[in-house]
Amino acid sequence: MLNPLVSFENITIQSLFASSRDFSPILIALENAYSIGNLAVEFQKEWSSLLEGIAHPFQVFQYKDKTYLYTDSIFQRKQKLEVQIRLFLEEQHSIKIDESSFAQMIENWENLQGNESTRLFPEQKQAIQACLNQPFHIITGGPGTGKTTVVSLLLLCLKELKSLPEPEEIALIAPTGRAAQRLTESIQHRIGNQFSHSDMLFGQTLHSLLQFRKRESGFLYKETRKLPHRLLIVDEASMIDLRMMSALFEAIDVRRTKVILLGDPNQLPSVEIGGVFSDMVSLFSTKKNVLTKLVHSARQRSDSQIQTWMKQTFPIEVKEATEASLELPIVSSLSEAIQSKTDMVWILKQNEASHKTIQDLTEELWREIFQNSILQITKRRFTELKDLLTYPISEFSQHLNSFRCLTIFRNGIFGSEQIHNKIERIVEYEISFRKFPISSVKLSESLYYEGLPLMITENDKTRKLFNGDVGMVLLIGNELRAVFLIQNKLLAFALDTLPKHEPAYFLTVHKSQGSEYDHVLLFLPSLEESESSELLSKQILYTAVTRARKKVILVGDPKTWEKGMKNSLARFSGLQI
Repeated sequence: MLNPLVSFENITIQSLFASSRDFSPILIALENAYSIGNLAVEFQKEWSSLLEGIAHPFQVFQYKDKTYLYTDSIFQRKQKLEVQIRLFLEEQHSIKIDESSFAQMIENWENLQGNESTRLFPEQKQAIQACLNQPFHIITGGPGTGKTTVVSLLLLCLKELKSLPEPEEIALIAPTGRAAQRLTESIQHRIGNQFSHSDMLFGQTLHSLLQFRKRESGFLYKETRKLPHRLLIVDEASMIDLRMMSALFEAIDVRRTKVILLGDPNQLPSVEIGGVFSDMVSLFSTKKNVLTKLVHSARQRSDSQIQTWMKQTFPIEVKEATEASLELPIVSSLSEAIQSKTDMVWILKQNEASHKTIQDLTEELWREIFQNSILQITKRRFTELKDLLTYPISEFSQHLNSFRCLTIFRNGIFGSEQIHNKIERIVEYEISFRKFPISSVKLSESLYYEGLPLMITENDKTRKLFNGDVGMVLLIGNELRAVFLIQNKLLAFALDTLPKHEPAYFLTVHKSQGSEYDHVLLFLPSLEESESSELLSKQILYTAVTRARKKVILVGDPKTWEKGMKNSLARFSGLQI
């Protein structure tokens, strides 16, 4: 029988098994609910007799027209979060500014940019004004809609109004270290020359902000010890689960703190249970003082296939929903796909019913993309570490972010690990038998060589390397080193000193969240390999497609794409405000 206690928190074994009653139906139902991200399970009438007359660690709760069962600990976290949000909605501390003064402030900024393309859309102006006027605001929107532009301008407006907190009272937060660093870099890029203290703003993870104490198995900042900050900007909020969202709001002093949540509710939800951010978006969808939807993307033209597909998949308004599917052009090779004038394209074998295999794909990627990219990198020579100062950061970033392959799975024959093994075998053959002109070395059974992209998979605060950071191997003098962009500087590390890492030719869609690339290739394995995976959904396809700035190339089985498009993740949280 399933051990039902493994995945539940604070369930007292004695309270469940003090009698001869069989609680396994409830625990198995909760286990199944958790496996798909739900916080609770729909209550069954036959459970009433099981729970009657004894103390038990469950809460039975009416939500709309149904009854649900939660564990005590999860229900209490949900309730605490609801209470904190209600307190924010009741608070009145805000910065009042009249319409004409606000309009003049925005116009001055737009004129300073001297570029028509930097003019704000009406909903962006609305978001800035709402953030000034309210202690709590949510800004949603897809990639390229200007969420970080809004918060950057909010900081400038606060400065202009002499209401900007000191740098140490401002926290830029994200669920992961890499996302926090991206938020920092984005804000510094936009306002660095207009805000003298921008270099004192730095991103941090939620765990770092709340300061987890291992010995106490809890956070330093909590309900009884509030955070000292007066402004919290939280990016990638859709990735935050109930436990962390509740812990964050418990630690906030609602009387003095302004909180801005940024996120895209259509992306993948948190890895852990709950869909808290998407619930908030639904609850406040009609309340403009609490939530602003950014709808205009500056990344692609409004009539591009990427934008058209996004609008069909997750329409902004219900009335825009359509059953029509976007017909994508089909080509037979990677070079054709790259040269295609459309920004979404399928690669399928011509005159065959079968799709491209992963072996076909890795060999073609090596010939058409990877080896050319490596050769471009080797043209630049670094005789010593200080030569990195002459390497333009824009060029380094372009090498890393011009082309990225994504896959849904990490494990299995179509997961990123196995795909990287195939690529490594190709590279070993090229170096050993075809004399591919690059420097290489084998360490701990792993092959390292010039131009190899690497992704960090474990945080290292000392080196400021975070899970999800991507860099590449360069030859500096006679030694191969891993180079990463950290706080706008290129830093080199000895290969044997790196925290856990792996090749980054292919990333899982989960790992790619928050990143952008010029070209994205998404590999979709055959339907038979995907049927048991609950990862396949509209949300994971949306997250993959929206990583691309210029083009999406789909490779694999179209039936897998169709199956994913029919499966929409809908988690139950039961959040009520």
